[in-house]
Amino acid sequence: MKALVSSALLCFGLAAHAAVDNVSEWSLESLGVESFASHADLPGLRLPLLRQGGGGIELIAWEMVPQNPALRLLRYEAGEVGTSERVRVIRGMVVDPSQRRVLSDEVVAYLGVDPPFLPQGPQPKWSWSPGILLIQRTDRRSPLRVILRDGFQK
Repeated sequence: MKALVSSALLCFGLAAHAAVDNVSEWSLESLGVESFASHADLPGLRLPLLRQGGGGIELIAWEMVPQNPALRLLRYEAGEVGTSERVRVIRGMVVDPSQRRVLSDEVVAYLGVDPPFLPQGPQPKWSWSPGILLIQRTDRRSPLRVILRDGFQK
């Protein structure tokens, strides 16, 4: 399933590139309504995963951020939302592995629940520049500005 979703994200321009590292080395842990991802090679890094709506969480890709090779992006399926028309929510978590911390966790895409997982409705726009990530959310509020060096800010 994650290969199909990852392919759909690439095909529709919602991801910049294919996964660099495999997500099979990650482990998922659920504690009640909370879920976490951890990696044996990154001790002390326990990533809180945001569940949205129904359905389960599935890791899709762990990839290097081309504009800042020190950072990684963990893409994951966060669940399904909607009543008359269900959509799959794909989130992206920007991680600084050297500092063992999350810099941002925002929606990357809204996809259909059935193959070929076509984009559904307005999509968030992610724009990378040196040290800064701008995310234009679908609710048309001003862009979210995430500073990716020397800490972070929202």
